[in-house]
Amino acid sequence: MHALGVRGIRLNLVNPQVLSIDAALALAARTKRLGWHLQVHVALHMPDSDALLERIAARSQVPLVVDHMGRPSPGAPAPHSLLGLVESGRAWVKLSAAYRISRSGPPDFADVLPLVRSLIDANSERLLWGSDWPHSELFATPPRTADLVDLLPAWLPDEALRRLVCVDNPARLYGYSDAA
Repeated sequence: MHALGVRGIRLNLVNPQVLSIDAALALAARTKRLGWHLQVHVALHMPDSDALLERIAARSQVPLVVDHMGRPSPGAPAPHSLLGLVESGRAWVKLSAAYRISRSGPPDFADVLPLVRSLIDANSERLLWGSDWPHSELFATPPRTADLVDLLPAWLPDEALRRLVCVDNPARLYGYSDAA
């Protein structure tokens, strides 16, 4: 799998779990020598989820990636636990799936921008961008991937920041070299 480009294990704490937290952490520890990471899909708007994320971060032997900006409550600021993990460099955050946490909706998902800016301010060197394609959950109207790509200039307003989040940070985390 590593030779095919796989670089992490995903722990989904939002949908029905396939892996327990303990099993995911044990499996991730086995991949440490390969430089893999543990990606956690957590809904930080749920009770006790901040503490749960902190416990996972404390126990993980591999880099931790928080998927979908941690899915805080729509329009809410970034949870302190998430900002602390990003600021300290203990976690990466994937800037993805604005449609999962926005009340204002497409095309600009304006209520998500303050969350993105707080994560940038916390530590832009720990951010990654993703489209969340193929939008695997059943939505009445799936998001348009073009709308999500169009968020990049608003979220990452200068070229250096876009390159950091979309090229340099992923290359560092995933161990890929920049082909450009």
